[in-house]
Amino acid sequence: MIRPNTLSLALLLLISPTQLAASPPPTPSSQKPSSPPGTNRKRTAKPTHGSIEVPVANLRNFGKGTLWVRLLTKTGRISGKEVPFRAGRMRVKSKAVRFVFASVPPGEYAIFVLHDMDGDGKLATTVIGIPDEDIAISRNAKGGPFGGPKWRKARFVHRTAKTVLAPLVMTHFHD
Repeated sequence: MIRPNTLSLALLLLISPTQLAASPPPTPSSQKPSSPPGTNRKRTAKPTHGSIEVPVANLRNFGKGTLWVRLLTKTGRISGKEVPFRAGRMRVKSKAVRFVFASVPPGEYAIFVLHDMDGDGKLATTVIGIPDEDIAISRNAKGGPFGGPKWRKARFVHRTAKTVLAPLVMTHFHD
């Protein structure tokens, strides 16, 4: 009976020295790069596009005008005059609605909602610049004496497959 250790040694002796020399040593290019200790070699997937759900509350004047929902990228102050990254519109049929922006890349955004009563797609203002139509802004940010809210007060970060905002409450300026 041959012991396992003896069998391994016998097999090793059957390999000729020329066969051992025939296989070249591994080169650095054929070796896998080593990771520093404590790091994870698995790569995380890059964030993909997702949806942003915008609930809007405290609406009135049902059946009149159009509700414009605008997705904005970085700006100084939010005034309603910015060119939106995306925009959509819908009829106002109840006191609360939900609007969804689909396939939005990850990033920082803000929302501007306008209940456009005169149908021109723009925010109507008084002579001194006070809004004359109902509006809402993400994070329910309020403006100051020099215009709409600053970007940092209204911005939110979209990173996931679905971002659901806190309800945007309409501020009433129109009768």
